[in-house]
Amino acid sequence: MTNKHDLEKIVSEQILSDPAAQRKYTGGKCRTPSGKYETRLREYIHHHALTKMLTLVTYLDRAKQHQILNDDPCLFDKQSNIKSSDAVLASICRICFARKELIVNHMSYLGITVSHIQNPLDEYEYYIRNLSIDLKDGVRLAKMVEILTGRSVLTEMRLPASSRANKIHNMGAVLSALHHEGVANIDDVTAAHIVDAHQPRILQLLWSTIVHFQIGRLDEAVVTEEIESVKRWIKQKRCSSGVKVHCEVKLIEENSMELSSSIEVVLLKWCQAICSFYNVPVENFTESFSDGKVLCLLVSFYHPTLLPPGDILPTAIDLQAKLQPGAKMDDKILKVAFQNE
Repeated sequence: MTNKHDLEKIVSEQILSDPAAQRKYTGGKCRTPSGKYETRLREYIHHHALTKMLTLVTYLDRAKQHQILNDDPCLFDKQSNIKSSDAVLASICRICFARKELIVNHMSYLGITVSHIQNPLDEYEYYIRNLSIDLKDGVRLAKMVEILTGRSVLTEMRLPASSRANKIHNMGAVLSALHHEGVANIDDVTAAHIVDAHQPRILQLLWSTIVHFQIGRLDEAVVTEEIESVKRWIKQKRCSSGVKVHCEVKLIEENSMELSSSIEVVLLKWCQAICSFYNVPVENFTESFSDGKVLCLLVSFYHPTLLPPGDILPTAIDLQAKLQPGAKMDDKILKVAFQNE
């Protein structure tokens, strides 16, 4: 990626100077001409720099409008007071001309216009680090709904969502869109639940959305085949290691599962198969997933370089399982375990 120093060098050598013009007015005998040639060179460089700057502004404006880069980065620095191509021209005119309208009107006569304006949504970072905190303003969830449904939900967002009223409004728009799409089991989820970081309701909303938009698209046969493949891999791994352990993966019977569809049964069996490799039992999608460890193990199983098993910390459930009957857990250890959840 081009750094700031490289950009400064390009501006200095290609925009604010012209080696060919310098050679023309100096005859190649010196670096700076004198007398009338110095005046002519200065006037030429001013004209050259202005032309290059206006060309650059126009080109970047068109490039942004047509989104020629795949990741579509922001055109202006987030900390800058300038957020539009028109404002850039105004800034140039304050230096070169008495009024902004002179250059803007002249460019419009030539059929050259700029229109890009960088708004707060362009600068928004959609990366999620904490489900409880990062979903409060509703913007990330609105982006998710747009991707899943194609509905224009982000246009209804109030930014910046620094006040509770704006957050409630944003989440209301998200929930309304999900209800319109027919997502089930979210009637008791309110905008206040998400804004107030109510974790059970947040997980309920996310899981219900996943079930509605993704679970139905899964092929049970493919998932079942993957389960058998995982079981064979675990058996081979354990038996080849020489450790005397039972190599079969024990799965919970279907009649013991309180699930709404056959695909959910298959998914739970898939989770059980993978987590059995780590000797972690999975009985349901609620309590077994409550401390986040099962999700970490699922990721680690397929992408151990992204999430090494050693980076997955013990939780209160792990400590309670190891605790001898009648023994009392140390408060400090228990506190650390809860912090890992």
